[in-house]
Amino acid sequence: MKSKKNIIFIIIIIIVLVLIILEFSLQRYENNAKNNNNIPKTKEVKKKNDSLIKNKKYKDLDITNINPYNDGNLNHITMTITNNSKEDFKSESVNFIFLNDKNKKIYESSTLIPDIATGKEISIDLIVDTEALNAYTFTVESLK
Repeated sequence: MKSKKNIIFIIIIIIVLVLIILEFSLQRYENNAKNNNNIPKTKEVKKKNDSLIKNKKYKDLDITNINPYNDGNLNHITMTITNNSKEDFKSESVNFIFLNDKNKKIYESSTLIPDIATGKEISIDLIVDTEALNAYTFTVESLK
């Protein structure tokens, strides 16, 4: 008789714990749903200035097709990098420095530009903060 009471008591405790966990999970899900409603759902970001998306150069590389956007979760800036020189480009770590209209640094992002054969192109996708999307322009510098 005592063991049946213990088993029933343990089952009741397990049920209460499961209900508490379910309630907590539901609250987290509802909070996430509210927060996700504040993220813009459009892919394109209004470009604050055409200087941000204007073609750039780094050494003998052409940087084109600069496209800042938000995918609903993250901010991205994609670009095409083309090697139009007569020599293959050897991989290099670089820093993308985003500037405001007063030429002050507001954000930076480092990445590796891989080897690029002469006449070939690659795509780069930088995941950035909102500051980079709102930048006036950017420059590229070697990290060496």
